Amino acid sequence: MRIPVSSGFTLVEVLLAVLISSLLLTLALPGYRDSVLRAGRTEGHALLLRVAAEQERYYSRHNQYSQYADPFSEPPGNQRQSAGGRYEAELRSCDGRSQEHCFVAVAMPLGSQQRDDCGELRLWSTGLRDASGGNRQECW
Repeated sequence: MRIPVSSGFTLVEVLLAVLISSLLLTLALPGYRDSVLRAGRTEGHALLLRVAAEQERYYSRHNQYSQYADPFSEPPGNQRQSAGGRYEAELRSCDGRSQEHCFVAVAMPLGSQQRDDCGELRLWSTGLRDASGGNRQECW
């Protein structure tokens, strides 16, 4: 007489596997979200550096900064989106000074990037970099 051989997993083994995978997911997910937000932040940095470079190019031709974030497009645009759509940039004047000689490029987060603690990223024509939330070293 043969003893039947059972194949497959027991309920306890399945529950143990589910418990372990849930625990790993719980530990890994916050770190993953932070990494995604940090990667999105680099998109904002690239957008601000591109806007600043075009402002300097405009300044070298016209001896003043443009009032537009995208001065070389037709027609010039007041706002400009990053390649991945995580940030939108605009230009503002420096603390009471004329925008012709000083500007602040501001990248505002869009969509899921709004959960980032850094908030708006800013780049001054003087080279100063900061953010509306978080600290400068962490956000830049």
